[in-house]
Amino acid sequence: MLGLNIFSKGKMRLYSVLIGIIFGYLISVLFGLFNGASIEKVSETSFFAIPLIHGFGWKFDPLLMIPFVIATLSSTLKTVGDITTAQKINDANWKRVEMKSVSGGILADGIGGLLPGLIGGFGQSTSSANIGLSIATGATSRVIAWSAGVY
Repeated sequence: MLGLNIFSKGKMRLYSVLIGIIFGYLISVLFGLFNGASIEKVSETSFFAIPLIHGFGWKFDPLLMIPFVIATLSSTLKTVGDITTAQKINDANWKRVEMKSVSGGILADGIGGLLPGLIGGFGQSTSSANIGLSIATGATSRVIAWSAGVY
């Protein structure tokens, strides 16, 4: 998906996300992670239901290592791009990437994914759309970020 998005043009680039999703499903079928039994299980459930909270525990499935490593690398690359864009917004004389803030941003992004994962929550990541909104509004102050984060 990433290769199609970067190196292709036209329709292939436009549909790179859809192609990536289809390719991901095919790989999951090959590894036995997605099969007829799982589709049957989903189709048998009701549309609305109250969730059942039962046994908590840790489970490690080595088959999921490869997809998680790929997802983590993709998220890290996106974070580097987002931080670089934020640097360009905040510095009119921007010449090159300031690696200290990039490494700090990657560390914060990693912690934002690790800590919620340890307690069963959803990881947080940078948002390219919000950086675009910052460009449009000119609102890039750290005070805004801290206020939104505390809220």
